[in-house]
Amino acid sequence: MRIIGALSLALVGLISAAQAGELPASQKAFCEAIETGRAAYTKAAADTNRLRGSQAKAAAVEQLNKTLAPILMSDEFRGWVGKVADVTQLPSGRAYVSVALPCGAELSTIDKSAVAPDSAVFQTVAALDVGTVVRLSGRLVPHPSRPGQVYEMSFTEQGRVEAPEYAFAFTGLEPIATR
Repeated sequence: MRIIGALSLALVGLISAAQAGELPASQKAFCEAIETGRAAYTKAAADTNRLRGSQAKAAAVEQLNKTLAPILMSDEFRGWVGKVADVTQLPSGRAYVSVALPCGAELSTIDKSAVAPDSAVFQTVAALDVGTVVRLSGRLVPHPSRPGQVYEMSFTEQGRVEAPEYAFAFTGLEPIATR
């Protein structure tokens, strides 16, 4: 948990240092929901009454899902700010990209949403270094087996709350100049 808090503070500092300006309202709402859900889940996990704690954790996850639903079902996000966490070329030649947000969540491509070599975004991605602060645009990838839901890739409930990773299709990435 300390790692996530440190990551969040480090990202906030980097974004501030990059003069990112005001974060879009949708990103603020998203990050506030993640942080509120994480705090409620952590409090519930610390409950010494395991039955009550388990019920409280489930309630925290349910509340987080309800809060995030209208944000996540947005058509496209524009102008969100984050830090490049990973850039890799897949065997298909497409680019895998992961961007960490200030709240510790990540937006990452999956095989079908990886950046195609013939797309305008590919050249930008190829020039990005891990750690670069970027302004991004794109959309969340629908869950392959749950209609009406987006694809969140955590294996555990705890991961879903503490460090969620959403499948994302990038339509734009641009580095933000730092001082």
